[in-house]
Amino acid sequence: MPSAGLTVFVDGVQYDGDPRDIELKAHTQVVLELGQVGRPPSFTFPGGL
Repeated sequence: MPSAGLTVFVDGVQYDGDPRDIELKAHTQVVLELGQVGRPPSFTFPGGL
């Protein structure tokens, strides 16, 4: 992990790689937790592409 205390989730799944390598696409959910880790919130995008 590039920084102590940083936890990354992509679409609700913990991501152990470098956050700079995350491919950002439409409706990709990225959560950065600094310090204490909690369950990432979920979000439903309106419309549906």
